[in-house]
Amino acid sequence: MVKRTTSSSDVPLAAAGEKAQPTPLKDHPLVFLVGACCATAVATWTLSEMFRVAPIQSQLERQLSKTASSPVIEDITTTTDKSNGSEVVHSAIKFKDAEGDAAYVNYIVRQTDAKRIEVTSSSIKSSKAQQVVGAVYTAEWKCSSGKYEVHLTVLITDFAGNVSLPKNYSIYCRG
Repeated sequence: MVKRTTSSSDVPLAAAGEKAQPTPLKDHPLVFLVGACCATAVATWTLSEMFRVAPIQSQLERQLSKTASSPVIEDITTTTDKSNGSEVVHSAIKFKDAEGDAAYVNYIVRQTDAKRIEVTSSSIKSSKAQQVVGAVYTAEWKCSSGKYEVHLTVLITDFAGNVSLPKNYSIYCRG
């Protein structure tokens, strides 16, 4: 006969000669604490996105295209050319500007895995008449050796200072 003893809180203790059973991981207080912290962090991040980031983003978009005379980027298509032995990505940026005074194409690098890249703004040479009905600005990206991606945001600015809504696109260099 095995004699069992209890603690001061009347919880049965292991009998003499028996091994104490470890607490299952799901019942361990530390697991509960980590789970509660994760849930709190996710809820905080979600609320932050809803009440802080989203309104600021929509406010920025309204400011960028306040007037009907702001340039509008309609579409961006990319084609890859390897005919000369090197890889070149051509980007056709289709846009309209009601006043026909679009001046610059500005690029912002959102993300890349390239070791080193250089991105510069460019002047738009399309005529006023072309811009009013719809013009195409063609950019050329000469891929260096290696495989990488560049994720860009494009903005078009006109001479009056009006800025288009941002448009995202990506360039894939396959080496």
